[in-house]
Amino acid sequence: MAEKKNQHFVPQSYLRFFSNNEKTIGTYNINKDFPFTNAPIKGQASEDYIYSKDIRIEGQLEEMEKVCMRIFRKIITNPYYVLHDVEKLDVIGYLVLQFGRTRLSIDRMKESINDWGIQKFKEFVGHNNIDPHLRFACKKEHEGAFTLGMYNESITLCYDLTIKYLVISPLLNKYFITSDNPVCLLNPLFDLYGIPNVINFNQKGLCLLMTLTPSVAILLYDSESYKIGARKPCLALENSKDIDTINRIVASNSNEVLYFNDKHCIDFSIREMARSGKLKKYVSTYRNGACVLPFIHILDKVKYQGDTSNLTSQFLHRKYCYYLMEHPDVAKKLKDIAGNASIEDKKKIRESLRNRK
Repeated sequence: MAEKKNQHFVPQSYLRFFSNNEKTIGTYNINKDFPFTNAPIKGQASEDYIYSKDIRIEGQLEEMEKVCMRIFRKIITNPYYVLHDVEKLDVIGYLVLQFGRTRLSIDRMKESINDWGIQKFKEFVGHNNIDPHLRFACKKEHEGAFTLGMYNESITLCYDLTIKYLVISPLLNKYFITSDNPVCLLNPLFDLYGIPNVINFNQKGLCLLMTLTPSVAILLYDSESYKIGARKPCLALENSKDIDTINRIVASNSNEVLYFNDKHCIDFSIREMARSGKLKKYVSTYRNGACVLPFIHILDKVKYQGDTSNLTSQFLHRKYCYYLMEHPDVAKKLKDIAGNASIEDKKKIRESLRNRK
């Protein structure tokens, strides 16, 4: 069991994409305003038994990582690579679980459980005058596993999203960073509606963004709400401001540490915001009548000019997710298919895809 004690909530295999030697990486501690190069990857983004002492959970995550890192290498090598359907589902599952497996997500889940418990307790006792020290939570040793389980339930909600690779033009002297909470949830459509910082996996306009290397990022997006580039999977970023905006979003979604390639550095503006305490401030993706990422074009058919307080649940959810809500039998079947396929069957499917160019 000891070999699984130190569990990485951001995989070492992912951080190596930002390394020059696959052993060290640049780090920036936000709270201490301290950049450090040549930090060992082995000690980054990890805690003892953050998920559980049941090492089977760590083993399942490692299997998922191995599969997706092979897919990511294909994308890095050939940004015009078109994912097979099975590979697409693997990538979607990886991003959703990566969002849910970090220390920041576990802490947020703890707060959500407590807020829900406090509210229900107030309703039960019939007044708000309760002990301010009262807390509701699951056992500490179960927090990580519980959070993973909750986000695992959300994977099928994202199966309708489209995948786009964002590749920085080699003419630009700009590079992506990443963090100890590398998957960012965005919703430019909701920012347009004036409903900021309320992001769920079933919402219309959902986007998941993760930088993959210093020059490549992956974007999952709702194609019923946005048009992003042409049909080909790759979009070249040729405006340095777009890279700055993406890095600002990545930084605002971090917990304590930003990561970067040792050859590069953390942008001065990010360090200034860290010093002023403004780095974690929510980054609105829609300002002054346009998306701050200009390659994301909001479709006219989903724009709403009226009073957003009157928007219905059906309007705010993606059609795919609303269908699953209305047909729980279909949702259950999807979850069963996603979760119950045998390891051997999955290996056979993936083996047939491994040598696909």
